[in-house]
Amino acid sequence: KDSFIELNLEYARSWAAVDRALKEALIKVNDLDRDQGVFFVEFSKQGEEKGFIRRLFSSQSFKGKYQVTVKEINENSCVVTITSDGEDSKLYERDLLSEINQSLS
Repeated sequence: KDSFIELNLEYARSWAAVDRALKEALIKVNDLDRDQGVFFVEFSKQGEEKGFIRRLFSSQSFKGKYQVTVKEINENSCVVTITSDGEDSKLYERDLLSEINQSLS
């Protein structure tokens, strides 16, 4: 099931809002294409290990490359979707969307 964020904003404002959200969430943008509505980002996630000692020795971290797409539905609304290559990356698409969503609000 695809996840997305719906924004009740025109395209220019949606693009700016997502750009700001990515910066706030400290998500690294490697490239972008405003005409196509795509941010090419790198997203890393630390493992959910509990306990200080375990965290010190845990190498459970992940880094993947994603495309964050802002697509116009009509003149006053857009959707934001995430795509990635690779099975590992797909596991974290929802996490990335969630980070962006938190920074948007």
